[in-house]
Parts: sequence; C-alpha cells; structure tokens
Amino acid sequence: MTVLVSNKDAEIALLKAQLLKAQTEGPGTEAVKVLRLQNAALLTQNVALQEKLIKDNDEANARLTLVIKSLSHQLPST
Repeated sequence: MTVLVSNKDAEIALLKAQLLKAQTEGPGTEAVKVLRLQNAALLTQNVALQEKLIKDNDEANARLTLVIKSLSHQLPST
C-alpha cells in the first residue's frame, strides 16, 4: 500500500511538471485542462489510498492488541 501511495506521489509530481510545461503554451489550452483534470483525479485517489492505509493500520493494530491480550491471559503466573 505504501508503495502504491509513493507511486501516486511520483505520478502527481510528473503531472505537475507536465502541467507547468503546458501552461507555457498559454492559459486555457486543452493540454492544461486535461492535465488539471488528471492531477485532480490523482490527488483524490492519493488521499483515498492514504486514508485506507491509515484505516488498515488501525485495524491491524487492534487485532494485534487482542492477540496480545489473549496471550497474556494464557501465560502461567510465576
């Protein structure tokens, strides 16, 4: 998941560079419009992936906490 987010970050950086280049052709060109739409879509996708990653990590931590608690109750006292 982290690799996927990193790849999206790289893709966003590339689109930003292309957008800057396209803007030199003149504001409002079709290329600029397309790149802005692609950039917005990738930013939205990136946010969604980051939120999913956080949620997945929280769920994994909760499961591990339950395992640790259940194991600690099974250990013989010394």
